[in-house]
Formats: sequence, structure tokens, C-alpha cells
Amino acid sequence: MLHPVTTRNPCSRASNPRHRGTEHAAGDGTRARRLQSGVGATICAPRQGAGRTAGPSCLLAAFTALSSCLPACAPAGPWARQHTDVAPSPRSRFGLAYDSDRRVLVLFGGTLGERASGSHMADDTWEYDGTSWREVTPAVSPCARWNHAMAYDSARRVVVLFGGMADDPLGDTWEYDGRSWREVTPAASPPAGSDFGVAYDAAREVVVLAGWDALWEYDGQTWAQAAFAPAVQRLGREIVYDSARSVVVLAGGEQDAQGASTWEYDGQTWVETVAAEHSAPALAWPGLAYDSGRRRVVLFGGRAGNDVLSAATWEYDGTAWTEVTSERSPRARLSPGLAYDAARGVTMLFGGTGSDGHATVVLNDTWEYRAE
Repeated sequence: MLHPVTTRNPCSRASNPRHRGTEHAAGDGTRARRLQSGVGATICAPRQGAGRTAGPSCLLAAFTALSSCLPACAPAGPWARQHTDVAPSPRSRFGLAYDSDRRVLVLFGGTLGERASGSHMADDTWEYDGTSWREVTPAVSPCARWNHAMAYDSARRVVVLFGGMADDPLGDTWEYDGRSWREVTPAASPPAGSDFGVAYDAAREVVVLAGWDALWEYDGQTWAQAAFAPAVQRLGREIVYDSARSVVVLAGGEQDAQGASTWEYDGQTWVETVAAEHSAPALAWPGLAYDSGRRRVVLFGGRAGNDVLSAATWEYDGTAWTEVTSERSPRARLSPGLAYDAARGVTMLFGGTGSDGHATVVLNDTWEYRAE
């Protein structure tokens, strides 16, 4: 059951009800045995008795079905949907980070409906290991919230969470080590707020937090303001760290005086690297991740200025943006969670806000992006 949030203070499950989404079946929820090729229909039901094998009629049916679907089963581009038995409930504007030491995605919170208020926020924590989602239940966790910032600090081996929205803006800092959440109290902190861009700068070992009018960095001890360029003030922009070139890349956001230009930050200054006319379109609240294996920034989805949702995939190699065409891809959406799984060499996508053509819908599908 979901309960309204009435406090801005972090919650302990010992004294407060949890704000969580119901565990959902992922995909079509079918659990019947399927062909390894990904054919959607069950070919043969399991037979009774140990050691029994499929008879000729069953094998013939399987071969016939597989042969008829070969064109549909052929690879259709770099995107592939992952069907899991359970998944976090449909949601958007949650936190998602990749824990490179434990090799899992970590998801926290988010909005469970079109509008996040009261019972429509979550405080559950989930992990994805490349095969399945599982909910973890620490004794203490942050309060239910959405639009918070979350990144993995690989030097200290913790996920760092800051701020977000509950009934009011939040300004607390939390760390998650894979076992428990712990609130930390830095000597200085950014103002309470939400809708940040966030990335971990591995070369300088700091979490970079890009707000609307300020840039902050967290070194595990305190937050400190850093250089900020007014030109990067765009609603719905995202940032990601390019480990090959040791720069933070800013992309996406609503169309404004700077258009959809791409900017980079080296820890001292911001530099425009791609002018608006040569960048990806102005897409607000896209998913953004860095593929360290291929040295590419991957951008998916977002909302265009005419309120049309995008299902396009773009890549940035440090010089130019290129649209990637795919016969099969996730549906159009904004605010998907996107993170690169370095152990498996794939970019993962989960959830976000889409549309069924008539109304807004929140999603809970899981996808892999594996490009050559």
C-alpha cells in the first residue's frame, strides 16, 4: 500500500510505512517454456515424468514454428527487450546507477503516476544483475521521492543520492553500499532541489551535480561549488562522464537561446564542442549514458519542443552526433533510466514516461542496447 509523504526528513522503515510500488510481472508475464530463439508462443508443454523427451510430433511443431518465424526472429538492430519474471512497478524520474564493483544496476524511488504527489512516489530499492530484477530491503532508506540525482562513486564503492522532490524539494545526501542506505551530513550542500544532471568524474573522484544555476561537486566529505557556464542553463538537460577523454558531457534539454548545443567540462571550464545546428535535436529529459567499451555517449528518447516524444537513438563520439537507426527499439518516452553495464558491454534502459496515443503512461520495460 502507498502512503502520502508528509515530511522532508529521510525515513526509517522502523517508524514510517514504506512508499513502494507493487512488484510487477515484466514483459507479457508468460512463464511457459519458450524457444531459445525468442519465439513468443509456447511450442510444447512440459511432459509428465522424469527423463521424458519430446516426441516426433512435438519436435516437428517446434521446427515448423521456428522456420516460419525466421524473418521476424532475425536480428533487428542493437536494441533487444529483456523479459524478466518480475520488475519494479511502472515509474519515471527515478534514480539509476551502475555499481561496477558488484556489477548490478541500482534503482531507487521515482514517480509511479503521471503526477508525483503523496501516494504516487516510491522509496523502494531494486537491483538488476543482467538477468533479473530483485528488490532489496535495507532497514533504513531515503524517503519516497522523484527527480533526484544518483551516481556511483567507484573510488569509495557507494551509490550517492542527492535531493529530489517529495511534497517539497529535498536537500539531503545519502550513500548506498549494497547493503544499507546511510544519510551523510556534509559541511556544505547544494540548496534543496530536483531535476539535476549528475555524473561521476572518475579522474578527479568527485560526483558532479549540474543544477539550473550552479554546479556542485562532492568528494565524499563535502559539497563544493564549481565553475558554471550560464550557457548550459537548459531544462531537461543531462550529463554523463566520458572516461576516455576525462570530460563531463552535457546534452539534451529544451530549445532555448543556446539551442541543442553540446558542452563539455574538464573540471575547470565549460566548452561548447558541437553547435546546435550539428547536435542531436533539442530533446528534453532524454536518457544519457556513456559506453566506455565503444567510447560513445548514447542518448535515447526525450521530448521535443512540440511535446512529441522521441524514440530515436543518437551517439556522440566526442566530435559529432550520429543517429542510429534500428528496426526494433523501445517505444517513445521521456525520462528513461539509462546506464552502461561495463561487465556485459551493454547500455541498459528501464522505464520512463510514454504515451498510448490518448493519455500519458508510465513504463517498466527493460531493454539492452548492444551496438558494434
